[in-house]
Amino acid sequence: MVTTLPKQTFRNLPAERQRRFLAAALAEFAAHGYRRASLNRLVQELGIAKGSIYRYFANKEALFHYLFEDFVVQTKQAVKEAVAAAGPDFFSQVRAVFAAGLRFLNEHPLYYRLYLQVLFEAEIPGRQHLLERIRLVSNEYFADLCRRSQERGELRPDVPPPVVAFAVAALLDRFLQGCAHAHLDGGLGLGSASLNERSQLADAFIAVLRHGLTASMTPSSAPEVAGE
Repeated sequence: MVTTLPKQTFRNLPAERQRRFLAAALAEFAAHGYRRASLNRLVQELGIAKGSIYRYFANKEALFHYLFEDFVVQTKQAVKEAVAAAGPDFFSQVRAVFAAGLRFLNEHPLYYRLYLQVLFEAEIPGRQHLLERIRLVSNEYFADLCRRSQERGELRPDVPPPVVAFAVAALLDRFLQGCAHAHLDGGLGLGSASLNERSQLADAFIAVLRHGLTASMTPSSAPEVAGE
């Protein structure tokens, strides 16, 4: 596993210099991905010697992983705060997570672009671990939420919680991708939509989760899940 912690030299820097360095590194990786990101370009932007980077972090990989871990931590915090303010029912909390995702994308676009680089760039060292960090967060949260909701009788009891977690996380991920990049929005116009328009589309997606696509669905006519 990659050692992501910065060296003591970096920790000794004043907070503003740390912030400036990490902001410049995030912008470089978000714009160019891991392989095409240039440490030479980064040091030119910062006006520091290239050797300074290696006094701050073990290597390029460690710096990239550190930034991604910061993205994970901030994502978890955003979700935690949103859910704490939401109602207790399943769909209110899912709606809160969608809203938190939209806010995070608006406030931290470079962090989300960093995530997309990991999602689509196959040759990032330790990429599988990075993706598992995000999947673990979403699957653990949504699966646990589903179990509690099934116990309260809010959701169908015949659908395994991991299936619900996968469906909700996949829909949220695809929705935010469309908001971040117009060519990924599936023709919905998410890339150019206002925050209010995106919120309305999020409500439409959540309505699909709540009611399904069938015009009339009763419990007796609902298809059984394989393996149940």
